Amino acid sequence: MSDVVDKLKELGLTEYESKVYYALIKNSGLTAEEISKTSNVPLTRVYSVLTSLQSKGMVLEISGRPKRFEAIQPKLALRSYAAYVKSMMEEGLRRLEAKARELSLTLEPIYWNNRLSLSPPETLKQLSSFSEMEHYTKHMTASAKQEIDILTYLFTWLDVIKEDLIDAITQGVKVKALIHRSSLEISKKPFEAKAIGIEVRLYDGEPYPVRGMIVDFKKAAFILHLVAMPGRPVVALPYYTENVAMIKLLLDAFNYMWFKSHNLEA
Repeated sequence: MSDVVDKLKELGLTEYESKVYYALIKNSGLTAEEISKTSNVPLTRVYSVLTSLQSKGMVLEISGRPKRFEAIQPKLALRSYAAYVKSMMEEGLRRLEAKARELSLTLEPIYWNNRLSLSPPETLKQLSSFSEMEHYTKHMTASAKQEIDILTYLFTWLDVIKEDLIDAITQGVKVKALIHRSSLEISKKPFEAKAIGIEVRLYDGEPYPVRGMIVDFKKAAFILHLVAMPGRPVVALPYYTENVAMIKLLLDAFNYMWFKSHNLEA
């Protein structure tokens, strides 16, 4: 028995699962009490073990009183168990990849900042993560008094600040958004923006490498997309600034593109 149980454990089953399944292989239609005696698994644990084996497609409950249990044919049971393990591994991998993507947004700027010898002057504050940039963006929107200028690619982050933008517009703040024309092919964000009172224009050509928000002509939060170098990926770094010269530079770029862009047609 111990040799078979060990082989079942090598597949990933627990010791109790292995003992119970093997007991049912050798004996047909056992009750929980009989399984406990045959397998030497405590009766208090037998039902939870049976439930686990059922979820893995290895044991079948036979209706009646008392309840009896039957092992599913080994060839089918082990095939079912392999599918179960594969499903659990795929789900675990999806969760791992999601967490890895989130963490990379924080770690990538830190990693490349030194390796690309980037030393932003004091006029710029490099933000630690895109989550911190989101915090700055919401705070800037809520404090706006005159105008908010937005330069974006697809405006996928509209939902993050939508309510704040509505409040700003209600208080008389003018909001302008420059969005890349390709966004119309995959999203309704330009129309959603227009529907809440944002003046939307579309620009063509290559996506602009600086994207973000300027508020009241005096502060900005933006992402700088660095041009890819041989053997290195495109790097996106978040920044915040209140420097007059930097703001003028960003505003000049925005206004130039605004002049060349086209109105969003309903």
